[in-house]
Amino acid sequence: MSEVGLTICVDTLFRFMSTITCLDKINQLKREAYNDADFMNRINTEVVGSSIIADWGHKRTYIIDGVNFKSTPTKQKFEHNGSMTSVA
Repeated sequence: MSEVGLTICVDTLFRFMSTITCLDKINQLKREAYNDADFMNRINTEVVGSSIIADWGHKRTYIIDGVNFKSTPTKQKFEHNGSMTSVA
């Protein structure tokens, strides 16, 4: 209740979900790019900052902060359960 009567608060926060995977989007951008510089620019404008839902584990949501174009899945390692693990 407010001084003038009933009030309503409407939250306009929403998200659109796509059915294509992040890899499919990257491959699409690669096909549409004129050269490597254009591809990197398209990735940085269309993919970086996006929110994705992982298709494994607890289906967590991640936000893409950036893309390392110089790394490969065989070189990239991360710590998992106390040991370094490759993503490849």
